[in-house]
Amino acid sequence: MAFHPDGVFAWISAIDVPNVKAPETWKFQLMTSWRKSDDDEKIETADVGLADVKMRTKDFADPFRSANAWIPKGTPVYTNRVTYWQPVPWDNLGGMMSLAGDAAHLMTFRLTHAIADVAKYVAALRTMKLDQEKLKDAICDYENEIIARGGEEVGLSTMNTEMVHQWDKLMQSPLFQKGAKRIA
Repeated sequence: MAFHPDGVFAWISAIDVPNVKAPETWKFQLMTSWRKSDDDEKIETADVGLADVKMRTKDFADPFRSANAWIPKGTPVYTNRVTYWQPVPWDNLGGMMSLAGDAAHLMTFRLTHAIADVAKYVAALRTMKLDQEKLKDAICDYENEIIARGGEEVGLSTMNTEMVHQWDKLMQSPLFQKGAKRIA
């Protein structure tokens, strides 16, 4: 992770390491983000998007500067408008259907809660026998918990996303104050 005073955030993730002793075989995912401006609507082609990312990361320290500078021309650059929503109760059809992860509480940058959701969902299912009323109660308990937890995290992740793109607020962001932690 890297942060720039101009409000740009950069991330590098190793996504495939077929041979740990041969770094030239490794594949990475690079992500660069910034607060949207009216000029961002002009990014319509991969070459324009790539040039924009390279321009925004040219003043970063290595490895972020070099990793972005070395991206070959013609490499697809995808635009992802960050979205989120607060979870709300839904009709679970008497406990016969439910939601987890982004379907229940889509959020911006922070930890995903999908793994925690699945763990709690499985735990809820394990507490009941093949009884429709117990199933409904277990699913309702699960949903009440993820709506509360997910709603809190959506708020924190939205605040965090705004703050990591504002140099004067970066150090007070949830990421810097609480860090990243395992939630399941």
